[in-house]
Parts: sequence; structure tokens; C-alpha cells
Amino acid sequence: MKQKNEFAKRIHSEFVGDGFAQLMIGYQNFAQIYGNNKLIYYHYLLSNIETNENETAVINIADMQRYVNDYVTDTRSTDFPYSNVPYHIERAGLFKKRNFANQIMDFNKPYIQVVDKFISKLTIYKDDEEAIVHIVCLNNVYSIPRKLIVSKYELEEYFKTGSLSGFDNEKYNSVQIFDLNGGLYNIELRSKEFYTQRTNKDLTSYLNLYDVDENRYKTKLEKIVKENGDSLEYCVLSNKRMIKFGDNGNINMDIFGVRYVGNDNYLITIANVPLDIDELSNIKKRFGEEKIEYLKHPKVKSLKNKILI
Repeated sequence: MKQKNEFAKRIHSEFVGDGFAQLMIGYQNFAQIYGNNKLIYYHYLLSNIETNENETAVINIADMQRYVNDYVTDTRSTDFPYSNVPYHIERAGLFKKRNFANQIMDFNKPYIQVVDKFISKLTIYKDDEEAIVHIVCLNNVYSIPRKLIVSKYELEEYFKTGSLSGFDNEKYNSVQIFDLNGGLYNIELRSKEFYTQRTNKDLTSYLNLYDVDENRYKTKLEKIVKENGDSLEYCVLSNKRMIKFGDNGNINMDIFGVRYVGNDNYLITIANVPLDIDELSNIKKRFGEEKIEYLKHPKVKSLKNKILI
């Protein structure tokens, strides 16, 4: 039986090539698509990227344009309808509009798309002269989280390489940190002095709540802080994801959060997001082959809908 977080659609033969197919991805505010060892599509339409105000790392938006589309330089696109309209806008109701972008995806490889705060894995399978795209929503899909105490150096290496002792020792070609708000990030950790100052500031704030002998309550508060580690911890990062690119188009993905716990050590809560590729026969069996409907044709009627970024 099919799962609630998965979908399957047929792709008409005119959008199917030799080893690949063309899809049209729809979104309203932003979209990210990863595949073949890189970010292949990125478009962000909002004025500012939403970040968590409680985070105490230095979060730099990746230095890149707000529009990236590998499709426009992929020579395979000329084999398909609408290749001269790589991006267009359609009305969605009376006042809203949706953006649509053509993408070419290879068969039997995982692609990750983040569209308007929803993340999913897409895999396309050849099926006679047509193809089937299998979509699995990943917003709440991950393994049992693990908690590890790591040094600043170990955490910085994880941000660069995706490898983390005690969790994932694989070597990857490259990584990208992102979130479901459309952000792409380069992370810089704060200094030990920064967190020490934050600790002292918080202790002072606690003391100011009491209009009594400071030394008496300072001792009491220090005891509470010692017994309750959360009082000394600071949110460094929350709800971030890392996509890790391996060989032959293989990808892995983590979801993680980081807290500073003192003495230049960090607590990382981390989980792997399963990206296993299913067999087409299993997908047909779960959905019922005859019940898999076709993707709707786009509403591109002429070059009047064409919009160049």
C-alpha cells in the first residue's frame, strides 16, 4: 500500500528522452533543486530570507545569484516541447501566480527539491515509451536523532566535508547547507569569548530579577546553572539540512541542530534523511499501475508567456 507522503505520476512520451526526461516544477516564492553533484535550480522571489533570531552562529547567505537554472545550458533540452520557454508564470486563482521551470532529470537517480518550505525526493523511471516520476515528501522523514559532543574543529570540518566521527565517516565531493525557508548558507562559529559573555550577561539578567542580597542569590543561581545544562547552552543553529554529493550522482542528507555547551564544545543533534531508490515494480504495485495518472500538460501557449530572468 502506498504511503501518505508519496506520489507517482506518468510522464508523456514527448517529454521522455534517452536516459532522461523533462519535468516542469511549480512554486510560488522559492525553489531549490539538487542533483548530479550540484544545485541545478535556484530561484528566490521574497525580499529577505527568513532566519531564526535565536541562532548564535554567523550565518552568511551563500554568495550567488538569486536565479540559477542549468536547463538553459543543457543541450538535451532542445529535444523537448517548450525548450524555448524554460521559465514562465501562470495564474493560480484570482490573485495568485505560480512560477514554473523546466528541468531535465536522469533516470534512476535521486533529486531533491525544496519548494515553498516543502522538501521532497524525486526519481524518474523509464516505463516503455513513457516514464514515471516518484515523489516522496521528506519534511518529517529522518532516522532516530543522535546527540554528539564535538569540538569546534570537528564541527567546522563537518560543515566543510559532511563527515563526522561517530556518525558518518564517508568522503563526499562537496556539500551544501540549506533550510526550508529558501536559504543557502555558509556557517561561521562564534568564539569561545562570545559565548562566555552571553553566559555572564544571562546571569546578570537573572540576578537583576531579585531585589535582595546579590552574593546569596549568585551562589544559588550558579548551582542551578551547574545542575541544568540548558541554562548554559546557546542555540547555534536549528533545523538546518546538509546535502552531501557523492560519486555517480549519489547524494546523502542530514538534518541537524547545534548548541554551544561550554569549553569550546558543541552538542550536535543529527539525523540522516533516507534517500533510498525504490524499484519501479514496487512503486507500480503500491499505487496500482492502471491508477497512476499523467502529469498535466503545462499552460504554455505561446512565447507571450516567456519571462527571462
